Amino acid sequence: MPSCVMRFCTNYTNKVSKSQGITFHSFPLNELRRIRWVDIVRQQRKEESWQPNSSSKICSNHFKDEDKYTSCNGFILLKKSAFPVLEATEDSQSTPASPSSLADENVSDLESILDTPHTAALKNCVRKLTLEKQKLINKNRNLKKQNRRLQKKIANLSAILNQVKEKRIL
Repeated sequence: MPSCVMRFCTNYTNKVSKSQGITFHSFPLNELRRIRWVDIVRQQRKEESWQPNSSSKICSNHFKDEDKYTSCNGFILLKKSAFPVLEATEDSQSTPASPSSLADENVSDLESILDTPHTAALKNCVRKLTLEKQKLINKNRNLKKQNRRLQKKIANLSAILNQVKEKRIL
């Protein structure tokens, strides 16, 4: 029974359903994004030592609508660029709604963060296919070399065979 890890959030799977528009999202596997999510939850919960576990979830109420999309299978998913939103409380007058800057991140990391899961999967597929293509090109090149060597060997053996036939006949 997953429940939202955000402080004072009372959403859990037995109470709300997908038909109500509430979905639960696991912490990202990407280390940079995961650290940002954990920092946001720690700040919101006011618990500096809080750590997520494998079943920790954040409900969709804590993400901007533009950070969500519906997959072709009807699942509500988060974009890779999605971060939980900190809501202003009475204790703090203004808290940032999301991480203010990703300037310290590597550009290649940013590109993968901004991809949707579908785009990331397609890019991963392209990378795998490119590697497979290169392996096949190398294998083809090696087989062509082997074929040329074997053809030379056949030509040499044919020449030797012809010489043996000539000597026996004469």
